[in-house]
Amino acid sequence: MLKPIKLLSVAILCIAFLVGCTTGLPDETTVPSTTSQTEATAQTETTESTESSEVPTEEPKESQLSEIHAKLQQDHALCAVAYVGYCGGTFQEIQEGFVTEGLTEVLPILSEIGEDYFFSNDGSELYLIVPDTDVGITVMERFMDETTGETLYGDTLYTGTDGSPILLRGNISDIFPNLSLFIAGQGGETQEYCPFLSLRDGMLWVETTLISDFTPYELLGIYTGPEYDGEDPLMSSWFTEAPNTAGETMVLELVMNYDGSASYGYGPENSELYEYFEGSWFYDGDLLCLSLTGGPLEDPDGRYDFYSEFRWEYSNRKLTLTHVSGNPLIYGLDGGSMEFRGANRTALIGLWSTSVYTYETDSYIYTDLELMGENKCNLLIHNGTGTTYAAYEGTWTLTDDLLDIQMQMFSGNNYLDSITQSIIGTYEPVIDADGWLKLFLFQGDAMTSFMSECGYEFFEPTISYG
Repeated sequence: MLKPIKLLSVAILCIAFLVGCTTGLPDETTVPSTTSQTEATAQTETTESTESSEVPTEEPKESQLSEIHAKLQQDHALCAVAYVGYCGGTFQEIQEGFVTEGLTEVLPILSEIGEDYFFSNDGSELYLIVPDTDVGITVMERFMDETTGETLYGDTLYTGTDGSPILLRGNISDIFPNLSLFIAGQGGETQEYCPFLSLRDGMLWVETTLISDFTPYELLGIYTGPEYDGEDPLMSSWFTEAPNTAGETMVLELVMNYDGSASYGYGPENSELYEYFEGSWFYDGDLLCLSLTGGPLEDPDGRYDFYSEFRWEYSNRKLTLTHVSGNPLIYGLDGGSMEFRGANRTALIGLWSTSVYTYETDSYIYTDLELMGENKCNLLIHNGTGTTYAAYEGTWTLTDDLLDIQMQMFSGNNYLDSITQSIIGTYEPVIDADGWLKLFLFQGDAMTSFMSECGYEFFEPTISYG
């Protein structure tokens, strides 16, 4: 995860606007006794006229706080959150760093926050929090029980209901946020939110429309474009679900390979495919085209040509296809849009393996992850020649494109420093065009040393149960 360079300390320049205008009558000692009331009144009017021309009245500008509140109400969001840098120093050093980095130019609201509205837990990541005016917010310390993996809460750092902006600092770990925001709207909406930066792209992790992200990424040097890795991001396996004309939920799988070949199939979950096609994929201008041949698996004589064109959008590792012409992905869904993800439950069921050479043992260490039906899973760490370093068992679920795993060790030794009593974490699964599983760590425990360093790990497909 990218973090800004440590903030430099500088002196804050304060500019005082001095208004020395006098609009009342002069003091009696300055007015000659022979001056008539008419003359004095005329002199006053002249003075007021001159002052008015020298200091024009400006229309008051709407504060940034009011603008943020208005935007929240427009978007039906409860709270705005921005990552604003990295600093473990004092509050004064933090404010000086905001000026040095130019953050107060784009977020002048930062300079308006006093130290009474600055709250801190262990860590150095800084977050600006702006709840809406009619929203209640409570900030609590958050930590994990190392034995059970259960999330627990500590002291209450702040409670407010007036929409005041606050500055939070925390997250000593990249994989477990230690601040929780409990947010409640007047309409009954509630949301627990933990501000942290995604290990995937360094951006603020937001998975609900109730939270509005207004982080100045460009100023902080965080790249927010799609992650292409030097290759076309569409070359992968893509999964989604959609109802057919009979109301049955179909699972769709589209695979686009590096050599231009493609395959597509759909059918009910945990069942045989209704139809399967093979052929090629290519671009025609800004359209994605599929040229395939296939049909019902149980009817070899029912094969037919499948050609279709789609507008496409790739963002946050998701692919959205909007049907333009030709065959729809499911009969009767002409012109519709579908959002594809990098994995689904059926495709994840199987045995996945990765390995790394270690000089300490002069051998390869294998990590085998087995995801089974009924939400059971195992993890085995071994050297491939009979020595087992650790064996875990537990459960897994796939919810909202995220893989949650909870496993406890039931056998092992302390020969490797990386061995822990439990593996509890949340991961984003992506299956590439070659069938390899790439797990991105969002929070919790890393399964391998490479995952702890880079935030992800590749697993080779060994046995598929799906």
